[in-house]
Amino acid sequence: MERTVCIITLSSESAPIAARMLVSQTDCESSAVITCKNEADFAATAVSERADVIFAAAEPRQFIKAKLHLIKALACKVVRSSAVVAAMGENAPENAKERDVHAAMPHSAQVYIAPGGLFSSFSYKKADGSTLVFLPLDADTVRRLFEADLAAYKAKPAYEEKSAAEEKQPEVRQPEPKPVYQEKPQAPAVKDFKQDIISFIASGKSVAVAEEGCYRAFLSVVSKFRGSQASFVSAKAGVSDQETPELAAAALAKAAKEEGYTDYGASISEITENTEGERFITVALADAKGANLAKVYAEPGEDDKRLAGAAMIKLFEMIGKVSESDKVEKPAVTNHAIVSTAKQEKKSRLPFILALSGVAAAAVISAIIAFMD
Repeated sequence: MERTVCIITLSSESAPIAARMLVSQTDCESSAVITCKNEADFAATAVSERADVIFAAAEPRQFIKAKLHLIKALACKVVRSSAVVAAMGENAPENAKERDVHAAMPHSAQVYIAPGGLFSSFSYKKADGSTLVFLPLDADTVRRLFEADLAAYKAKPAYEEKSAAEEKQPEVRQPEPKPVYQEKPQAPAVKDFKQDIISFIASGKSVAVAEEGCYRAFLSVVSKFRGSQASFVSAKAGVSDQETPELAAAALAKAAKEEGYTDYGASISEITENTEGERFITVALADAKGANLAKVYAEPGEDDKRLAGAAMIKLFEMIGKVSESDKVEKPAVTNHAIVSTAKQEKKSRLPFILALSGVAAAAVISAIIAFMD
């Protein structure tokens, strides 16, 4: 029998994105999502809601007040978790009341200690037999909890793995029938950009793409892949007031990450033309520490759609790399300095050209355009 799951969040501009991120982690195909207008309503709903598992999640800025209301609504015995106090150590808030709320837990609850003690989570068995899980609505914390303490509730991967029994089965070779038609081999670079998307989705990480430039075409491409809705979202990052396309792209990527409550932020600009008449698109990928960017210049005679396709492939490549590690590769771009020089930026499309492995660029861009249509 399928487990019923309910997710309760507090109203905010980012609540829909954050809730979708939490839904992606649960082991239900469909989960009820309730957004409450205030902390009192949040607590009352969490206590009264009937489901096998209720995830009540509050953003860090709402966490303390929400927890106070929730503990009061549960009307249970409250204890001071010595493990949370020990974990806080020197990180403990100076305000005694705030410190006590972080350490307060329902009696008999399972406590999940956060690094540094602050914003620790708990699960509590309600009288009706359902399980209430209270946790901070933060991308890094949610992913860490579902990888460890909440692994029992984690969603199954989007792809299927062979069982151990299947792996042990001896391979039986059958004569291969001669095909009537010879299938055209797929271009290696096309496989690469698809694999970049699949790898990122499988990693469980998420990226918010700033709503500017070619973002709609970018999201149209990734929407074709199963599980993409939780890994790739859009975010209103505002308008950057930075003086250069490089700093503007980096600032938008960082703003998208913060607005979307995701692991990474990305931006893909409009087509820009410099004083030399060269057309290019700037792409950026940011994490909590900085941003990495690349300029993709138009080749002679290349139209706007193909330039956009080349820029998207570059951004897919950057995203594919972070699915294998936990940080954005250098060079980093901040609001104060640009590491790469103009000469180096001009060469930024060289890795893309080499990645084609001898396959004509038109074939790769045509595949992107096909996804966009």
